[in-house]
Amino acid sequence: MSSIIKAFTFSPFQENTYVISTPEKDCIIIDPGCYDTNERQELKFYIEQEKLTPKHLLNTHAHIDHVFGNDFVSKEFNLTPQLHPKAEETLVRSPQAAMIWNLNFTPSPTPEYCLKEETKTFLPGLEFEILFVPGHSPGHVAFVNHQEKYVI
Repeated sequence: MSSIIKAFTFSPFQENTYVISTPEKDCIIIDPGCYDTNERQELKFYIEQEKLTPKHLLNTHAHIDHVFGNDFVSKEFNLTPQLHPKAEETLVRSPQAAMIWNLNFTPSPTPEYCLKEETKTFLPGLEFEILFVPGHSPGHVAFVNHQEKYVI
């Protein structure tokens, strides 16, 4: 299987958001950093244009630039954000981080803290090894696709 990776650069922080889709038109959204209405519409337009069905919302970590769009994506596609358990404190403090930067921020919906070190199939044929890689953030993970040789 060959997944299709679409990258977007969003927000004042120039954060990378990824939509990874399969030939069957299912997809996962990783780190929706879409900050404003135009960026949210750009993400939504791509998903609609490609006739994709979002199945998972994943966050590599919970810094504000990676969760700006969690509320939008959750509501638009009826998805619950998934994070590493050690990302909880950062996520809880994200409204205060936004205030420091004087940025508007809609808090993320309550996530599932289910991303842990394991190999997980998110979509048929789309398998990632989840690596716990703290340092940049206490609950940071990386998604490794060994079959296609890429890391998010």
